[in-house]
Amino acid sequence: MSVDELEAGVSLSISRNDDWKAEFDQAAGSLRVSVEGDPATSLVEIAQGVAVWVRAGLIRSIWLWPNFVQ
Repeated sequence: MSVDELEAGVSLSISRNDDWKAEFDQAAGSLRVSVEGDPATSLVEIAQGVAVWVRAGLIRSIWLWPNFVQ
């Protein structure tokens, strides 16, 4: 799914039939929460520091680039 296919203000469901796994990549500074094994080859940035990967109308992966402030 491309950014052109997303419609502002319209929600998408999250896949609920699968186990989700969270992984933090310290080198990249990214947190990925996804269905294990799904490749995120085409991410759509939905806000600054937030991207999703959608397949078959379901969100299958969420990527965050948090800004840690002390």
